[in-house]
Amino acid sequence: MLRVIPLDWLPIKHLRTMFTIRSYLSANISDANPLDYRWVDPDKIKYNTRTGRYRYGDIFQHDIEKTQFEDTNKYKMFDTVFCGNENWKETKSIQQKIKKKADRNHRFNQDIDSLVSEYTRIYEDIRLNGYKNQIVLRREEKIGRRTMADSEHFHWACHEIQVIIDSDGSIIRKGGGHHRLAIAKILELDSVPVLVRARHQAWQDIRNEVRNSKSVSELSQETKQFIGHPDLNDVLPDEVAD
Repeated sequence: MLRVIPLDWLPIKHLRTMFTIRSYLSANISDANPLDYRWVDPDKIKYNTRTGRYRYGDIFQHDIEKTQFEDTNKYKMFDTVFCGNENWKETKSIQQKIKKKADRNHRFNQDIDSLVSEYTRIYEDIRLNGYKNQIVLRREEKIGRRTMADSEHFHWACHEIQVIIDSDGSIIRKGGGHHRLAIAKILELDSVPVLVRARHQAWQDIRNEVRNSKSVSELSQETKQFIGHPDLNDVLPDEVAD
């Protein structure tokens, strides 16, 4: 496993600059800054993947092994608890955690109770106050500094719902935010901020075509069908962007 070096101390503007410099130095890094939010309808994030490791901004060329997001145990857990009134400890996801850790220490039941309490707190906070990104939560002091063991994300600003984009523009959950995306879907939120961690080369080629075009008429028919995709809004010709 790759070692993650925490950079929580680094100001966001410097982190953005670091990502921008990387994009100029490598052809395998997207032009898009990984810290730029894409506001996406949660229902448009239909897939989930657990395979592959991607650096922020990566361009990849392989096929993605993906499954329906709503078939994941974590989504089913929230759905059955908050929509079906099932007990937390009866859900498959929690049962798996119990099975894995039951013989490790006597504090496990307490750990499960703390976990369930945190899930409930996040759900209620989003339900009552709306979805907030990490910058807002940091400002409100609802998140603190994390250790390297807390997450694969080396900076607190990256601890958002993360996605990768496949060759056909499909938005696939990969990285952080599994629980928050499940909650957003259950609450039927209109949109949530996501960070695009990596893109397929074919999709990056579409971004490049749109970015280099001065008008929609210059775009190929294939590319025109993607106008309105949340990952193209920042590179649309002025006539569309306005």
